[in-house]
Amino acid sequence: MTEALEVSKEQAALIASKQEASKRLGKLLTEGQRVATGVGKLLKEHYGLDSEKLAEFGLQPFRGRARKAKPVTPPSPAGTSPAHSPTAEAESEA
Repeated sequence: MTEALEVSKEQAALIASKQEASKRLGKLLTEGQRVATGVGKLLKEHYGLDSEKLAEFGLQPFRGRARKAKPVTPPSPAGTSPAHSPTAEAESEA
C-alpha cells in the first residue's frame, strides 16, 4: 500500500514537472520567434528588400508585384444605337 502511495506521489510530481516544462518550452519558442523576426528585419535593412542575398538566409527578396491582367471588355453589339444610351437621352431632353 505504501509503495502505491509513493508511486502516486511520484506520478503527481512528474505531471507538475511536465506542465512546468511545457510552459518553459512555450516561452522559449515565443522568444525564439521574436529573435528570428528581428534578425530577418535586420537582414532586410542591411542588404535591402530586393537583394538576392536574402535568399541565402531563407528570406524572400522583393521581386516586384505581378501585374494584374487588364479585363477584356467585349465590344458593344452592333444592333444598339447611341439614341438608347443614357447620355443621348439626357442630351435630347436639353
